[in-house]
Amino acid sequence: MVGGLPARFQTVEQTVNALADVVSYDLGLDYYTGYAKKVSSVTSSQVQDVARKYLIPQKLTVLAVGDRKKIEPELKALGLGEIQLRDTEGKVVSSK
Repeated sequence: MVGGLPARFQTVEQTVNALADVVSYDLGLDYYTGYAKKVSSVTSSQVQDVARKYLIPQKLTVLAVGDRKKIEPELKALGLGEIQLRDTEGKVVSSK
């Protein structure tokens, strides 16, 4: 996230959008001044704690794109639940 920060300001449009976020979400005019330091100070333990609190594994959807013959056996081995095949519009298609 820190490494991608400069890319948010490469064009005038991107800069305006980034600053609009500051105003829209009332982040404070100094938001980007301390952004890198704050993000860098987050530990993996903190991320895991938040994930445990807010993510419900039974309600997650896993999206995998690739060669079905190669990835489907590995997905099945994970035991994540039913595998559905979908077309480019998101409609379920026959699994055969």
